[in-house]
Amino acid sequence: MNGLKVGFGRINITPMMGIPLMGYYQVRLANGVLDDLEANAIAYELDDKPTIMISVDHCGLKRVLLDQYRAKIKRMDVPTNKATKEQLPEVHRINDLYVAGRANELPYEGMMLTTVVAEAARMVRLENEPETYEMLLSGMRIGPVIFVGIPGEPFTNVGRGLKESTEFDLVIPIKQVGRIYHCTG
Repeated sequence: MNGLKVGFGRINITPMMGIPLMGYYQVRLANGVLDDLEANAIAYELDDKPTIMISVDHCGLKRVLLDQYRAKIKRMDVPTNKATKEQLPEVHRINDLYVAGRANELPYEGMMLTTVVAEAARMVRLENEPETYEMLLSGMRIGPVIFVGIPGEPFTNVGRGLKESTEFDLVIPIKQVGRIYHCTG
């Protein structure tokens, strides 16, 4: 990665007191600050290709901006990770024993029992679901490395699938939760 240039900036965007607050189903005016609101930006340039990422502590964006952001998000069909037809009888047996309070009849103990029971319950829940579901991905590329933002907390096989399905030298899946903002459909 020759010629990489990086910069970072942060600015306080806390509005003045007295501004109307969003939500609450009634007019309420700001009369104090618990935490300042910020806009953060990181800019980088590699091989004369500049990129800027901006994070803004904000509750609302205009529809036209959201539409522009959504157009840049990749949609990907991800396998539902359902049980096969051959696995279903055993999955139901495990789940039924557990639900009936008879987990002691299963040949597992401790964490292995917890894992097997949780996996069986998940497979039972997914039995009549579609084969795939749509996942919205966002990403950032720096030379041969790509950071892929995945909403929620995906299973390990989703991250491995992303790594195997790309020409990039390094794929770094990042789950998006908490204060990381992303646009969803």
